[in-house]
Parts: sequence; structure tokens; C-alpha cells
Amino acid sequence: IKDGGRALGLLGKEIATFAASGGALAEEKAALAKTLEDLNAMTGTLVGFAMESQENVEKIYKAGLNTTRLLMSVGEVIIAWLLLRQAEIAVEKSTDPGRDADFYTGKIASAKFFVRTVLPHIKAELKIVLGETGDLMEIPESAF
Repeated sequence: IKDGGRALGLLGKEIATFAASGGALAEEKAALAKTLEDLNAMTGTLVGFAMESQENVEKIYKAGLNTTRLLMSVGEVIIAWLLLRQAEIAVEKSTDPGRDADFYTGKIASAKFFVRTVLPHIKAELKIVLGETGDLMEIPESAF
């Protein structure tokens, strides 16, 4: 992982701090925190696969077969975090919404919808990563 994972670690800490802040969106933030744990487990597993390749170079395939899965999961966690940050502002502003009431309602609803319908997929992605065998890479080229 680039820079020893420092940038990803700092981002994770920022997301975790936000997720632990409670408030009107506490349920959604708790879901974000749990998903961040799953993402960290996925990252750790793939780093472990990469480390195994120091002893057996073919083990790198176990990591390589799942890097797109990790990239997409990181993106989904970041999107959820950003949507929830916007929704938190919308909750605060909705106490005196004026003509922007529908706008704030939309920000809150879209964040809740994303957390409820997209984040649960990351648990399934983690399960796939944890079950990776690398068997796909043992198929001879002539099989294709």
C-alpha cells in the first residue's frame, strides 16, 4: 500500500471520529463505523496476502484478484462519509429551512438511503476476500 498505508489510515481515523460523533444521524453513523471495520479487515487481509507473496510469489494473485473489490469498497465508504457530513449540515439547517426545506430533506434522505442500501454490500465483499483461494490463477491458459 502506498506510503505504508499512512494516508488511508489517517482518512480512516477521520471517518471513525465522525462516525463516533452521534447526533441525529447516530444510526447511520454506527453503520458507517461498522462498515469501516469491515473495510479495515479487507485491507488487512489483502496486505496479508501481499506479505505471503514474499515467501511464495504466486500468493500475490490472491491480493491482485481482489484489488478492484477493495478500491470500490473504499470509494463507497468515502461516499457514505461525505453524504452523511452533508446530511448532518442539512439536519442543523433544517431547524430554520426557509425555501431550502426540500433541498435539506433530499440531503438527509439520500444519505440514509445510501447507507442502508450500499454499505451492506461491503460485508459481502469482505466475505469474498476472506474466502479467496487463488484457484482461478491455476487454470491453464488453454482453458480459455
